[in-house]
Amino acid sequence: MPDGDRSNDLSAWVISAAGTQVTRRFTASVEIPGWEEPPWVLLRPLTAREALRRESIGTRDEYEVGPDGEAALVRRAYDLAAMTDFDLGHCLVDFLLPVRDADGEIRPARRREHGLDADGGLLDRLPPALSGWLREAIETVNMRRPEDAAILRDAKKG
Repeated sequence: MPDGDRSNDLSAWVISAAGTQVTRRFTASVEIPGWEEPPWVLLRPLTAREALRRESIGTRDEYEVGPDGEAALVRRAYDLAAMTDFDLGHCLVDFLLPVRDADGEIRPARRREHGLDADGGLLDRLPPALSGWLREAIETVNMRRPEDAAILRDAKKG
């Protein structure tokens, strides 16, 4: 799970206003034999404009028009793969993660050292538990979890 307490969660709200240079580090709670440190990711939240672009890329509304010409039904579809690729491309600043190479071997990889692209392919090369952990960390830094609504509501009251 992403690390942090309520003050760290609130910091995501504060740093999102500070711009793209402010980051937050998440450390996985797993030990990998032979590694000096556990896997980690360095993330930044999306800017307001990026969040809007993400929604426009990944959301599609379809309207069913009734006989009177008014919208009788609206269907909303989400392209979660496109939204995830957008998040990885914009939020993932650096990482130390175990990835599977072309030979099927698991090796430590850093984005900056190995020039790995932060796209959906990265998720395919991670162990499933770490892939889920990374997606949850991105949700946390962007304050998209249900509990984040309460944090924002409390911050606005204070």
